[in-house]
Amino acid sequence: MPNAVPYLILVFLSVVTMTYVFLRTRAYITLVWFLALSGLIFVFEFIVLVLFNSYTYYPELIDNPYLDSLFGALVSNFCAVPVVGITIVTFRLRFIWFIVFALFFTGVEWLFIRLGIYEHHWWRLSYTFVFMTLFFWLSRFWANQTVRGSKLFRYLSMLLFCVCLCNTVSFLMLLAGSNDFYIGWFANPTRDNVVVSFLFILGTGIILTSTIYWTTALRWIIAALAIVTAIQIVLYATGIIRIYISLWLFYPMFLVCHGLIAWLLVKSRYALNGLKQ
Repeated sequence: MPNAVPYLILVFLSVVTMTYVFLRTRAYITLVWFLALSGLIFVFEFIVLVLFNSYTYYPELIDNPYLDSLFGALVSNFCAVPVVGITIVTFRLRFIWFIVFALFFTGVEWLFIRLGIYEHHWWRLSYTFVFMTLFFWLSRFWANQTVRGSKLFRYLSMLLFCVCLCNTVSFLMLLAGSNDFYIGWFANPTRDNVVVSFLFILGTGIILTSTIYWTTALRWIIAALAIVTAIQIVLYATGIIRIYISLWLFYPMFLVCHGLIAWLLVKSRYALNGLKQ
């Protein structure tokens, strides 16, 4: 059986479940919570997978082994796990379901190891169970705090929402071969790229989120996008970002994508402010 098949099954199950949840709620806030949870997983994976090399995925869908492993993480964690988190939030499932889903993902991880499509370095199955249970509890707690009007959790929701979208754009552009980042911190150039791009994504998220959390005035949003673009230009001038396509194509594409993210961020602010207990 090809390595990709179990990963694609996870994608199919996640899409079906997420479609059902969206059809039940028909609310933009569901998307906000889902992408915020995905952003939270992204930060966790950056620390555990990228910085500390805890495990490796082998979906064998991308020629570059490091990107292939990141794609496996995208499928199993950025996709499947947040879907369960938003399901728990939407249907207000009790703690017993946290345990059930944590056992499910621990079982999936064990199966992936047995199939040879996933490998632990220093990670353990017990860690998966504990962190999954904690994540599912945090998912419900997080949503409850936003409903209760917590400024901190509403800001963090917007920030992680933005980070998730920026990361998606960055990953797709990386796969397309349009650009990469290089600073020389790691021997593996792809790992180096991922680390530097994460810092840029986080900075972009903070600039856009802080601006839109404070105001939705168009002139300030344009100013925030201009600052992000200026930082991008400085990184290009210093050689930290390398662009392999025409600059006349790259920068309009960059501005359109981040302009769309800013617009979605404005909608997320309104959705969060419209929550009632």
